[in-house]
Amino acid sequence: MMRNLRTYSFSLFLAISAFPVFADDALISELIRLDESRRAEVETLHIEYDLAEHSPSESSYELLGNVWEQNGEDTFRFRNHIKDFPYDYKSGDNVRDMIVDVAIDSSKKYELRVPYEAFPPDEPLILCEHSDYNKQGYFGRITYNPGNLWEQMLHPFFILPIPGVNVRTTYRELFEKSVPKRVEKIESEVGDVLVQVEFSGEETDDDLMTNRWSTTIDFNLSKGGLVSKYFFTNIRDGSDLPVHCEGIVNRFEESHPGHWYPQKMQQLAYTNDSAQARVTTITINKFVVNKKSEEDLDPVQFPAGLVVYETDTKTNQTVYHIWGKNKSEKKFADRVKFLEYVDERCFFAGDTLREPPKSASPIRIVLLVLGAFLGVFLIVSGLYERQCNKNE
Repeated sequence: MMRNLRTYSFSLFLAISAFPVFADDALISELIRLDESRRAEVETLHIEYDLAEHSPSESSYELLGNVWEQNGEDTFRFRNHIKDFPYDYKSGDNVRDMIVDVAIDSSKKYELRVPYEAFPPDEPLILCEHSDYNKQGYFGRITYNPGNLWEQMLHPFFILPIPGVNVRTTYRELFEKSVPKRVEKIESEVGDVLVQVEFSGEETDDDLMTNRWSTTIDFNLSKGGLVSKYFFTNIRDGSDLPVHCEGIVNRFEESHPGHWYPQKMQQLAYTNDSAQARVTTITINKFVVNKKSEEDLDPVQFPAGLVVYETDTKTNQTVYHIWGKNKSEKKFADRVKFLEYVDERCFFAGDTLREPPKSASPIRIVLLVLGAFLGVFLIVSGLYERQCNKNE
């Protein structure tokens, strides 16, 4: 009987000890289920949002009227109001307001950039003023085999601050790659049921320095398992100042009954003083799932006269297009021939694309000879007329 009692007690101890693990597994499984259900539901998505950046020590600004669309598994369209900061930007430098208009899928990317006040560019551009347009920020490119789509997109989503995790990482991938240090079911201030998960780890960067990090994430079971808050800390070997990142959803809304999205969210980044944090605020004004409307973005339209660069990441070759009405009007696989073509058409308007070529084309030689002859003729005529007037 004593042996049976010891066996029973040992079995009970194992059951009690294993209970938290089973509870953690159940909570994580429910998060994965909700995430996969949400992803499977979305075929198309249209999001309109505003973005604001605020910093006590640097420039603050608002970027209004941004649009991001998903039109299939790997087909995206977005248009953003951006600030174009110079590469060597210093406080007080001029910062341009631009529009970037992009369509991208796994095979190609169309990108147009124009000054904010010039969008949409209704009038044709003047080819011979190409350099001036470049200085203003005009740019067009077609890229084949663009690579990782999400690294090239501006979008209104949280990226969980865990090494190796990006915006496309599913919850299943997250929990398979990163073992939680702690999983706890809690309740928010407004009564929502949360699953709070803590991760930590170490990473070695390119400088062979160790970064020690920890992240606490609140997944909101009452809002479809969406992230409602996170707190991230990273400290590098030899540094006394840890880097902190925080994200919080200020308000959730329903796209349709029982289906939620983060309508307003904030992200903070700072070192040791949260009062000096750079704060990014995203406010979603429209969130439309699986519905087409007149507000969906049209295809990217390059303006006529724009020089569009076509590149292929696999071959590193560049083709130069002079754009016409809705299509390429002229294209060159050779840069020298492209420049010569422009030189011949822009000689009298001034060579705005580059410095005069070392070897002039036959047409330019003839024009130069004629110009020199005409100049000599006018000088000789002027001297002859002056002499005649003197003799009189």
